[in-house]
Formats: sequence, structure tokens, C-alpha cells
Amino acid sequence: MILKRFFFIGLFIVAGVSFISKAKAEEILWPYFHYPPLYQVEGLNVTGYGAHAQKMISDQMTEYTHKSIQAQPARIFGDLKNGVHYLAYGAAKTPEREEYLYYSLPCRLVFTDGVVMRPEKARPYLVDSKISLRKLLENENLIMGLSKGASYGSEIDSILKEYNGRIRQFIITGEESEGRQLKMIEAGRMDWIIWEPFALEVLKKNTGIRDELRVYEVLEKKNAFITGYIVAPKNEWGKNKIDTINRILKKLIPADAFYEGLSQWVPEALKTSFRQGYETDIIKPAAEYRLEE
Repeated sequence: MILKRFFFIGLFIVAGVSFISKAKAEEILWPYFHYPPLYQVEGLNVTGYGAHAQKMISDQMTEYTHKSIQAQPARIFGDLKNGVHYLAYGAAKTPEREEYLYYSLPCRLVFTDGVVMRPEKARPYLVDSKISLRKLLENENLIMGLSKGASYGSEIDSILKEYNGRIRQFIITGEESEGRQLKMIEAGRMDWIIWEPFALEVLKKNTGIRDELRVYEVLEKKNAFITGYIVAPKNEWGKNKIDTINRILKKLIPADAFYEGLSQWVPEALKTSFRQGYETDIIKPAAEYRLEE
């Protein structure tokens, strides 16, 4: 009887410790925004390759609870700059962001952004099949659509910076800004935007755009791909979390499931190029990464 009583007391203590441990488990916040096909929000349902990668990573971090929160890009990066404990998937590197963010191993790959325009408007700025970004920016009659806080990769960002204050821009903030920009092009209220090549058709379908818009490769750029990362604030918390995530990514990145979650959004005609880029820009850095003892 006494032994049985101690047995139940022991179970109660173990259950209590387990309960307290779970109750005190740290919650990690993962902010996201509607940006097909990175994150595609339909009511309470969130899909996209960002949602896929985020889940695969968070499933390996069982010592934490995880919560996704929807927020505007400017708010996300503003909070990260202020040291808020976020982990955000997919961010590109910029000199400004590197001042306040820790970056994981590269774990997102997209084709370098191009210029979205109607073919008849793009024609004067084409050199063979590519479009000259500088020629576009030098035409003061054209209006460029821009999402506040957006980065288009270092090459394109540096060209835009040269023309800062000299070009006509329509800056849009908030959720689904790129979709609203497409509608403004369709309505003739702006002329061009910069966007991901394999994301245009998804965005057109989601917004009901019927206009014959095309993505043109930028003449002045050299890089075929932009890599994205998981970012955290540059503080002790962020360093600890990025170290943990890099250990996870080193195992996940070579796995078929991780690659397929990203590549399923790539048009068939671009998949061979995408796989080659994935091998050199994602798998190679993960293989070369040395875990700290």
C-alpha cells in the first residue's frame, strides 16, 4: 500500500514537472506577409514554399512552441531592428539589414527579379530580350510601382539607389502590395514594377489580372539568383537561435522534401536552372558549414 502510494506520488511529481516545463516553453514568433508564392494567405490557410520551409524547421525545434503572425514587411523589419524576438524566413541580405540582423545559412532561392511591363511599353527599352533598367529610370514620364521596404537584391538595389529622388514612384504599403500594383498597371496608373519571374503567373491568377504582362530580365545584372535566409535580431537571443537553425538546415537542405517544397512553385521550363542554382547556392554552403563544438 505504501509502495503504491509512493508510486502515484511519483507519477504526480513527474506529471507536474512535465506540465510546468511545457507551460514555460518559450514561444517563437514567425512573422510572414502575403507574398505569393513565398507565403500565400487564403483566409486562415497559409501556403507557399515559405510556409513549407518554416514548418520543416520549426518541427525540429521541439523545445519551443511556435506561432505564425501576419504583419506588414515594414513592421517586421522595424521590430527586428528594435530587437524583437522574431525568426523570419526568406529575407534577402542588404548592407542596412546586416547591421541589425543575424542570418542563417541560405535556405531560399529565387530567380533574380525582373521588370514587369506590358510588351508594347517595354519594347523601346529592350536590348535583344533583356530590358535596360537604367533606360527605364531615365525616362521621367514612366511611373514605377514600389513596395515600401522591399529589396530586389544587391545589384538592382544599387541601381535604384543611384536614381533615388529622380524617378517617379508610386509607393504602396501594406499587405498584397504587389497585387495592387499589378491592378494599377492594368488600369494605366503606373507603368512597371520589379518582381520575381516565377511568381508573376501566381500573382496574376490570384488577383484576376488578364493583362498580357511579362517579366523581362534586367540587362545590367549579372547574378541569376537571389538567396534568402532566416533572420533574427542581432542580440544574444538571435545569435543562439540562428546557431540552432543552422544545425537544422545542415541536415534538412540536402533532403528531397526540403527541395521539393521550394521547387514545386517553379515553372517546368525553369526547373533545370533552379536545380543547378540550388546545388551551388544552397547545398554547397550547407555542406561546407562547420558546426561549433
